[in-house]
Amino acid sequence: MSLPESFFERVLGEIHQQMEGVLALTERLARQPLGADAQVCVAGVAEAAGSVRYILQSGSDLKAAQQGQL
Repeated sequence: MSLPESFFERVLGEIHQQMEGVLALTERLARQPLGADAQVCVAGVAEAAGSVRYILQSGSDLKAAQQGQL
């Protein structure tokens, strides 16, 4: 049983939007005077959010390829 296309696109868009917010926040935090441990944490969060964004884009590309839209 597959989910409706609109649901998939909506969830994908919502998660993508949240990851963009996380990346924007980490960029702002990275410009603040932080201790070494805090800098490492911010970098880790930014890397994880970037990875999620990449996975979402890859999933979207695969879906489009399946539908012959690429």
